[in-house]
Amino acid sequence: MLAAADLIHEKRPDLPVRLDTNGLADLIWKRDTVSQMAGRINRMNISLNASNEAEYLRITHACFGEGSYEAMLKFARHAARVAEVTVSVVDCIGEEEIEACKKVCADRGLTLRVRPFETE
Repeated sequence: MLAAADLIHEKRPDLPVRLDTNGLADLIWKRDTVSQMAGRINRMNISLNASNEAEYLRITHACFGEGSYEAMLKFARHAARVAEVTVSVVDCIGEEEIEACKKVCADRGLTLRVRPFETE
């Protein structure tokens, strides 16, 4: 992915590179991955999915189990230092859950985007 981002920047320096991610790269690779993205990834969308860990695990079935939600939020805060970061949820989770997600983001200085749920 980083080599592809480098190539895009080489061929089209005017074109921003965006990454859509679950935000679990640090758990997957067992190291800080964000620092490698500096100057390569300009924008990131990280799937927040839920306002708390229990609901997050119910929805995502994250193989890392407990701690995945906080790891994703830590990744998002760290990534915001090197790229334009948005975390997102789908609009079908209900207004109460969306409001709770807004609070999670506000408490952490993250930007939330509520996106339409698409089945195809």
